[in-house]
Amino acid sequence: MSDIEAHRHRYRSPVAAIVGLAESALLREDLDAELLKQLQAIRALAQEALAADDAREGATEEARNSPLG
Repeated sequence: MSDIEAHRHRYRSPVAAIVGLAESALLREDLDAELLKQLQAIRALAQEALAADDAREGATEEARNSPLG
């Protein structure tokens, strides 16, 4: 299994991978204050993107299952 295939199994999307990587980095205790702030912002933006993607997926799924769709 290639590295790319392994990542696809571990994370559901590239954005989910970004969340995971940011969270892993935030566990370090030796982070510079500016880097900490940037990682928190990256994680927050990626989490917002995941939430938006989940909402779009849910709306698409509802439309497919709707008797009118």
